[in-house]
Amino acid sequence: MIIGRCKLDHLTGALTITGLTKNDSGIYKPEINYVVSDSTELIVISHVPKPSVSESCDTEMTACNLTCEGNTIEAEPITYKWFLGDTEGLSGKVLDITKEMEEQSFSCMLVNPVGFKSSDSMKNPLVIETIPSVKYHSAPTEEEANNDAGTVQSVLYRDLNAKEEVNHEAEVHIPPTQESKSLSNGSGV
Repeated sequence: MIIGRCKLDHLTGALTITGLTKNDSGIYKPEINYVVSDSTELIVISHVPKPSVSESCDTEMTACNLTCEGNTIEAEPITYKWFLGDTEGLSGKVLDITKEMEEQSFSCMLVNPVGFKSSDSMKNPLVIETIPSVKYHSAPTEEEANNDAGTVQSVLYRDLNAKEEVNHEAEVHIPPTQESKSLSNGSGV
């Protein structure tokens, strides 16, 4: 029963019902001053939840499906919107992206007649992040090592596309400086 939760605006004729729950959904025949009006269907829907984005990429990392997810059972009807960076893109629950797309981030939005909410922005899983360049040289031969007092150092680097954190090791030849050559020749400073 909605008696006691209704407010009638006598100027506009608008009827406002407060404290609605899903159980209030149904067909109603409003009666005002003993006059019964046409039937009206009342559908109570919930606010949309904050969505999240899940990804499913091919093994070559050339294409991904991004899915906008959230518990929308009591919030239907729902519209899905995608944002590519700050620009509104396609509609639909799933967004297909490819390596050729230059957008750095994606987010989705759930919209219904009650409101809307956006997911957190996610980085494009197909964009390769660059790390500062390091020149890799082969290790010096024994003769080169004796002649130029260069050093060989191990450097750890990380594959930023790997799903797990894996460190790789490479040897880097550091050429000698003028100072290190002087020191190796026995002429100290």
